Parts: sequence; structure tokens; C-alpha cells
Amino acid sequence: MTAPRTRVAALAAVALLGGCTKKEACRPGTILLTLTFDAAAMAETSIDVTTTVNGGAPTKARVAHGTDRPQMTVEIDLTSYAAGAMYTVSVAAGSFGDSRTSTLQSGCSLLPLALGGTPVSCGASTHACGGVCVANTDPMTCGTGCDACPLPDNADLPTCDGVTCGFTCKAGHHRCGAACLDDTSPMSCGGSCSACIAPAGGTATCDGTTCGGACPDGQKLCAGTCIPQATECTSFCAVATHDCNGLCSANTSINSCGPSACTACATPPNGAASCDGTACGAACVEGYKACPDATCVPTGGCCTSTDCGTPASGTGTCTAAHACNLTCNSGFHVCNGQCVDNKSPANCGMSCAPCTPPTDGTATCDGQSCGGACDMGQQLCAGACIPSTQPCMMTCPSTTHACGGQCLSNASVNSCGASCDPCPVPDNGAAKCNGTTCGFTCANGYKRCDTTCIAEATCCTTAECPAVTHGTATCSANHLCGFSCGAGFHACNGGCSGDNSPASCGTSCSACSTPQGGTATCDGTTCGASCPTGEKLCANVCIPNGTACMGMCPMGTHDCSGLCLSNTSVNSCGASCDPCPSVTNATATCANRACGFTCDSGFKLCNGACIASSLCCADADCPGGACMAGKCCPTGQVNCGGTCVDTASNPNHCGACGKACPGHCSMGICCGANQSACGGACYNTNSDGAHCGPSCTMCTLNLLCLNGKCTL
Repeated sequence: MTAPRTRVAALAAVALLGGCTKKEACRPGTILLTLTFDAAAMAETSIDVTTTVNGGAPTKARVAHGTDRPQMTVEIDLTSYAAGAMYTVSVAAGSFGDSRTSTLQSGCSLLPLALGGTPVSCGASTHACGGVCVANTDPMTCGTGCDACPLPDNADLPTCDGVTCGFTCKAGHHRCGAACLDDTSPMSCGGSCSACIAPAGGTATCDGTTCGGACPDGQKLCAGTCIPQATECTSFCAVATHDCNGLCSANTSINSCGPSACTACATPPNGAASCDGTACGAACVEGYKACPDATCVPTGGCCTSTDCGTPASGTGTCTAAHACNLTCNSGFHVCNGQCVDNKSPANCGMSCAPCTPPTDGTATCDGQSCGGACDMGQQLCAGACIPSTQPCMMTCPSTTHACGGQCLSNASVNSCGASCDPCPVPDNGAAKCNGTTCGFTCANGYKRCDTTCIAEATCCTTAECPAVTHGTATCSANHLCGFSCGAGFHACNGGCSGDNSPASCGTSCSACSTPQGGTATCDGTTCGASCPTGEKLCANVCIPNGTACMGMCPMGTHDCSGLCLSNTSVNSCGASCDPCPSVTNATATCANRACGFTCDSGFKLCNGACIASSLCCADADCPGGACMAGKCCPTGQVNCGGTCVDTASNPNHCGACGKACPGHCSMGICCGANQSACGGACYNTNSDGAHCGPSCTMCTLNLLCLNGKCTL
């Protein structure tokens, strides 16, 4: 079946019913849609009409609405469908919307819809589209709009950062502005958005990573110029340029940024690559700012943890996804973006909901669970304060249960189900309770991953990471996508390149040098070269076997089995003939005739390795806390699967990570629901006269322990 067709001619001739007459009658197999606007919706000038038939793909059309017209008609052509087909028509105008499902009639189908009423009021990070609230980060309704993000040719998936639409490009392509360009084109080589510079007398080339040049037959490259094959190359690259495959590339070019690089600077989304002659940078569009890792983030986002400020009772860290993550000090937890006291009845334990006070009393919190307190001479009984001399016939109403003299709600996150402890909640999440069991929801910009909330832009499983040819996608414990290459391949520029390829020999990502009259080779470890039968290598040139080799390698190069290799190339750094060693999550470098490496975007140096930028390397990275397996945790807490927890009180990690406690976790010991640890054993500290209250006091002088206090 063909898609439903909204008659554009009819839309352009929309008429007031009762005011003027429609120019053509509604034909059999079509829908005559009547739209009625109330005073609130009359100002809307653009109407989106979406039609879906038999659960198929939706068809969307936009029509104009005159602000003086309280009613208009639209004809939708469904003549290609049989009578009885189920169809749904939805209309949206700003914050107003309406929708209806019906059955296609054998004749003309009439469908009235209305736009108006009170505009929808949406919460933070959402906006109204067609009468419903939608996420600002949804690519189908990005920012504050209601249109889907566009996808250019060779794009893979649309993206949205809550402000602006974006997209990811298919393999073999990279983003340049609003387009996905070919990695192998000399007009956009590797990850660049600038054209390669052609040598004088020749043409520019690209191997998918690096710019190069080709000369006509009988000529060769020499310092960016094509010269006759028989002519000796005595030219050198000028100051502020460096040799890249026979071309003299500018140190300030984004295709060869720095004094030795021959690969292009990556083009960041929402910006353009830049180069200061030493390192790549970014020039960002309005509404975005450049970060030191050459990326563009929304102005309100973070580049480093310094951008997250100094929150009270906590530490702000900037994640690899450029989102501030709040970690609270010991005794505090996150509520609505702030660190609040675990002992406050307004947000007891790890909860963000207030404790319920008893009738005629006050709410209390011991840092873990809600409680209640009564005036002198009174006692708690079923959630109310009664005289101490009056017997307590403890009976709680339905949907509540007894907790320390209080009748607490089964549906409260402070006492979910039959528990007396607050529901656990991860960082950047909020607890919820269905009346039986605890759960949680993640804040806007975060998503659920097992028992944690992680940034939307990060991964929870490898299924969320892009596939890599000749490799396997990975999702790290820190929720960053990566990949591992198969046997015979290594990581290069976001993909896996062959160890045996002269374009990426061994563990290098730079092409092997090609001798004059011969071809480059690679044995899987080291670059080499071969000459035609009857010839041999001499200073990068193939000469007859019977000819004496008198050639000398030019300045800045050295001899490696007859090849003149660059002193500054990562394939032959200094006086070596072997590639620089590879480092995970890093790019090899050669400076001052010595191998080194720079960490990839999103990673930083830590003890000779590259770790995710969001991780800590040492305690010095964690003011007021300690670095635990790469995560800053408050003093007294440990890193359990990426979340800092107090194993002395956390019911999911009681005494050790992953050790769940169905009752009450006290001092790292799993006790009953109404018990606490005293000297390594569990007691009911609400009523045990030998272990009364949180300090495990022994009541003397015939005092009784009532509600955790020694009293008469």
C-alpha cells in the first residue's frame, strides 16, 4: 500500500466551514478532517498533521492556519486503502494537540478534532509537543522544537544534546558541519574538513587517514614538488613545515597539526577543528564552548571539574561526557542536585522524601531510618503520641506497617513495603516505591544501568557501542565505548588497521615510506621496501644490483635497510628503525628523537597509562576524599561497581561490595529489620535494656528501654 497522502492543494485552500465553501467534495476513500480552534489556540499559525494506517509508517504534513479562523478543513487521501482500514490522525500546534483513531468508511470519512484548552505545563528538560511533554534530548523533538532531527547523506543516527540536533556518520565517513564526508577523499581526508594540498605539478591523494601526493609518470615527490625521477632530491621543507609522505605540510594546518603529525585533527560536533601550530583545538558555534580535549560542549556543560564549582558537603567532577557529577561527603547524599544531611528528617538516610511525623510529635532520623519523638511523659503508639501511663495497643491501619512505634506507609520511599529503612538510591537518581519493592528513576540526562544512573551519552552494555570492522566493541567499567582489535590488527584513528599493511605497519598508524622505483612493505612489525628484480635499495632509491651504493640519506632521516626514514616519524623515531610502542587509549608521538604518546580525547595520563578523563588518578584528585579504583569517594566509603557506598550502613553492600542485607545494615553487620549492631552482635535497640538506643547504652536504676531511650 502507498503512504497516506494529504492533499496539499486542499491544504492551501483551507476554508472556514460555514464561511466559504470547499472547492471539491470529499471523495470516497478520503478523510475530511475538521479542525476547531478555541481562543487559546487561535494564535497558532502552523499545524502538523500525522496520519498512520494499519500500524504502518506515519506520514506527516505541515499546513498553515490563519489566526482569524476558528475552524479549518483538511482532506487526507486514503483511496489506496480498503474500507475498514484502521487509521489514526494526530494534530499538533505548539503546546496544543489532539488525536483520534477510527475506521475508514467506504464513502467519505468525517473526523473532527479540536485544538485548545489549557496549554500543557512541562517540567525541567522537557517541552510540549502536540499536547504532551517530550524530552529535550529526544532526537525526534530536540531542544524546544517538535521536529525530528534531520539526517544528511551517509549519516547513521540522529543525536540531540538537549539544545541542538546532531548525528553520527557511517563507517568510513566523518562529520563536517552538516554533512558526512568521505574519509578517503582528498577534499576531506581522514577526519579533516579541509582539502589536502596538492604538490606542485601533481595531485593530492588520501589513504583514508593521511594526505599524500601523486606525480605524473616519470616524476617523483621532493619536498612538495614533482621532479624528474632521475633528478636527485636535495630540497628540504621550509621552517614551520614538516615532511609528510614527500609533501611539505604546514605545522598550522589542521591536516598535519604540529611539528611532526601527518594525520588530520578530528572535527568536533558543533564546531570546527583548529590548530595553533603545536596541538589541535576547536572553534565552537554559538551556544557551545571549546574544551582542552578539542571538543565543543554546551555553554552550560563542563570541560574540567573546575567548571562544576565547589558544592557544599560534596565534590563536583566532570565526566567524559562533559556532565557534572556530584559526589557527597560521608554522611550526606544527593537530593535535587545538592548534598543533604543523612540525619535530616527532611531527607532521611539516602531518601529525598521527608519523614512522616507522629501525631502530636516530631519526626526524627538516625541517619538511616525515619523515627518519631514525643514530649516528656508521652510514648509512641501506632504513629501517635499517647501518655506513657496509657497502654499501647499497637495496630496499624492497612497500607501501613509498624516501625519503632510509628505506622509508616507501605508506599513511602522511606519505608517501602514492609521495610523500616529508606529505599537505596544511586547518584543522579531518585527512589520510588510501588507499595511492595523499591526502585529508582534517573535524572534527566542520565539513564539506568543495572543499579546505577549513568550519563545518557555513555554506554551500559557493548550493544550500545558502534561496531568496529576487524574488532570487537567494548563498554568499559566506566561506561565508555571502546574496542579491541582482532589478531593481526591494531587501533588507528577510531578503527582497526592491519599490522601487515604498509599503510599502518606493526602498531603504527602512519604509512611506511615508499622508495623511488619500488614499493613499501611490512612484515607485521617493521616497515621495509622491495625493488624490482635485478635492483637493490640505496638511500630510498632502487638502483641496479651491479651499481655501487653511494647514496646518503638526507638530513632529518636515517638509513634503515636501504630506506631513508624520518627521524620524527613514529615508524622510525630518532635513530630507530622500529615503530614506537602503542599505548591503550593513546596515540604514539615522536618528539626530540624520542618516542612518547598523547592520550586520546576523553582520556588523561595516569601513572604511565591513559585512563578516562572522568576517573581519578590519585587521592590528590579527590578533595576531602580518596581515589577508589578510579572514582573519588568520601572518606569512609568504597567504590562498589562505580558507586561510592558506606558499607557500614548500605543494605545492598553491607560489610562488603555486593553483600546484600534484607534487614538492617548496622556497622557492616546484617541485622533484623528493627535491630542494630552492638559489639558485633544484633539487638533490638528500641527495647533491649542492655543495648538501648544508637549508642547501645545499658539502662540502669530500673529504667526501661522505650523507643531507643532509657526511661521510667
